[in-house]
Amino acid sequence: MNLSFHTYARANLSSFTSQLKAEILNLSADLSAGKHTNLGKAQVVQIPLIQSIQSDLQNAATRAIIRQDADFFFTQTELSLANITAYIKAENERVVDLSSAPQAMATRDASAKAESFFTALVGLINRQSGGKFFFSGHQSHRAALSDAKTILTALRQDLGATYTADQLNTALNIWFDGASARFEQDFYHGDTNQHKTFQINAGESLSPPFRGNSEAVKMMLKTAAKLILAIDAPVPAPDLAQIYQKTAASLHGSLDNFQQARANLGITHQRLDQQNAFAKNDQNALELQMAELTDINKYDATVALQDAETRLENLYLITAKLSKLSLIHFLK
Repeated sequence: MNLSFHTYARANLSSFTSQLKAEILNLSADLSAGKHTNLGKAQVVQIPLIQSIQSDLQNAATRAIIRQDADFFFTQTELSLANITAYIKAENERVVDLSSAPQAMATRDASAKAESFFTALVGLINRQSGGKFFFSGHQSHRAALSDAKTILTALRQDLGATYTADQLNTALNIWFDGASARFEQDFYHGDTNQHKTFQINAGESLSPPFRGNSEAVKMMLKTAAKLILAIDAPVPAPDLAQIYQKTAASLHGSLDNFQQARANLGITHQRLDQQNAFAKNDQNALELQMAELTDINKYDATVALQDAETRLENLYLITAKLSKLSLIHFLK
């Protein structure tokens, strides 16, 4: 009887200690893998806090992606504005020399520069509205360069005849302005109440310097189109010179607005940099707190396991001795 109990007790002790070791190893593995099952009582109390920190870290990662997208967006916007302002300044300088060299007005180079300017404007409009340009029968966004080429192709097809300066101005107004205009019908479906914004944190968002269908930008687009078509025709030299001068004056009048927009973008980038720095500090603090909450000290766990084994061995010895005394008493 004593032998049977002895064998049973030792077998169960071995099974129990093996199970205890396995549970400690599983707990360590779960914590290392980011899982928080099989936790002890102390950790169970902390599960809501752990889950809250995990949620905060996930939100921080999402906002980091938004800030990265915003940084790219505003960088590209600044590049568009840089191209636009550079073109305006160059044209203002060039117009001064046109009276002495009128043949320079209708060159291929002049046309290419005007098209480049038109492309930059289209890209700016498209970017600010989050990609609102559409194409005849195709509800899909294309790259800004393709957008500009598509619009210019339609312009040249519709208004490619020889015009006087006044006729060209009237034709462009009809083509660009109004809900039934081809520009609005086929190429741009804008909404003054909608433009691209970036929610960089819970209480702050950043918006573009211009709305997608900004009338100021649209007017510049029309002005650039007029110059391109006038060069294409070409209209008579005196009229072309007049168009150049009016174009330069119109663009120069908008230059301050664009330069101010570029300055504002500099402030926007500074704000993004600050938010990135704050977010990095917050993330480091959250990760440190998570590590402290989910840490399992292997040395302490080993000591606790050895202590449990010793206690179980002592329990087994006491039980065995009691069983032996019980047997002696029975035999007596």
